[in-house]
Amino acid sequence: MLCQTSNTVFALVYGKIDPGDLNQTFAMYQTGFSPAEGSTWLGLEAMYALTRQGEYRLTIVFNIYSGVKAVYDNFTVNGAVEGYSFTYGHFRADLSDYGDGFAASVVTGAGSLAGVPFSTYDKDPYGCAAQYGTGWWYDDKCGPVLIYAPASDRGWWPNSINTLVKFPTMSFKLELMEYY
Repeated sequence: MLCQTSNTVFALVYGKIDPGDLNQTFAMYQTGFSPAEGSTWLGLEAMYALTRQGEYRLTIVFNIYSGVKAVYDNFTVNGAVEGYSFTYGHFRADLSDYGDGFAASVVTGAGSLAGVPFSTYDKDPYGCAAQYGTGWWYDDKCGPVLIYAPASDRGWWPNSINTLVKFPTMSFKLELMEYY
């Protein structure tokens, strides 16, 4: 049985995210940074170390004002050798308002993002991070599943298996919670 603790491990949240705030180097995403007042990206290396210590749930809140979210159990960030790719046990449709944006999807034209290395403008095998202006896990088709696109101040995520929705993401949250 999984029980939630109050241990929020990382969050990107609170306050307006402006174009350029998330267009950081790979080294910055690896070690952590504060993109806006009150917001923190813990760092890929820290997420890797933490997710090795227990079971974690990733909750992506697409707009903190509406509370619309997607939830993933057993979320794990892999190490540097794997490019800080991630895996997850399963998508929690029962706790989510949107669909599984990390899964392979005909709607988005994307393959599964699980196992795809993290990309930034200076470490960008497909040119996607440079195109969108933000670090993220991109496949060879550049998604278009992402939490934030600075040029449009919107994100893209499937809200069903048949529909891709654009939503305002000036204030969003990625939250990793430890479960035991």
